[in-house]
Amino acid sequence: MFVLTSILFGASALGIIFLVLLHSGKGGGLSDMFGGGIGAQTAGSTVVEQNLDRITIVT
Repeated sequence: MFVLTSILFGASALGIIFLVLLHSGKGGGLSDMFGGGIGAQTAGSTVVEQNLDRITIVT
C-alpha cells in the first residue's frame, strides 16, 4: 500500500510540474517551444493557455 501511494504521489507531482512548465511566463517558457507563445503574442490568451490554467487550478 505504501509503494502504491508513493507512486501516485510522485506521478501527480511530476504532472503538476509539467503543467506549470507549459505555462508561458514573461519569456515564453516551455510552451514557446511548442508554438504556444506565437498565439499569446498576437491574440492575448489562447484557448490552450486558458485550458492549462483550468487544469492547473483543478489539480
